[in-house]
Amino acid sequence: MNPRQHESHQDLLAHFDTEDVSGAAMDAIIVPTARPAPYLRQAIAAAKEHDAFLLFLCSKLSTISGAILEAKSAGVGALAIDTDLLNPGLVPEFATDQVVRFTRFRRQTDTSFKRNLGLLIAVLAGWKRILFLDDDIELPNPADLGVAAGLLGEYPVVGLANAGMPDNSVVCHAIRDAGRKQDTFIGGGALAVGKRPSVRSSPTSTTKTGSSFWTA
Repeated sequence: MNPRQHESHQDLLAHFDTEDVSGAAMDAIIVPTARPAPYLRQAIAAAKEHDAFLLFLCSKLSTISGAILEAKSAGVGALAIDTDLLNPGLVPEFATDQVVRFTRFRRQTDTSFKRNLGLLIAVLAGWKRILFLDDDIELPNPADLGVAAGLLGEYPVVGLANAGMPDNSVVCHAIRDAGRKQDTFIGGGALAVGKRPSVRSSPTSTTKTGSSFWTA
């Protein structure tokens, strides 16, 4: 393995099992969605269980009407925004935006714009604990979100462990397919975000079974 590619970054994370953490309320669940409304059912169920505000950031195959009707049929109130209709300058640009913008490596997805928009809305709304949940993520136990919210009192971000398809870059998938070891890392697909805590403990890990969370 060359110096720029590591097979794991687990030592940068603290690991917890749900049974070891006290839960807390999640203020809002934000879903950057580009798929049809049925893909939103996981997020809707989680919002209903936790009585959390539900925000859909829609584009492409996801429509605000479809998203709202899906939530309404489940008895859940929600707000949906068509991000294709927003002024691109609504979210401030970052220096990193320019790195690959005019190259063939530029990604055509709008997920990063939606997540930055979600953070902006959270600040304006005064939300203390939010969850970003992609529309292709399944939650075996939505109650785990309360545990993730509880960890936000100590850590600024909490990522749910991905036990499904390894969420890696193309390079990491290639390394794994070639028979080399390649671990995954937390991502934005199921990521709880809170205000920066005033106290943060040193990273720890557990060996108990059950649902787990990664924090950084």
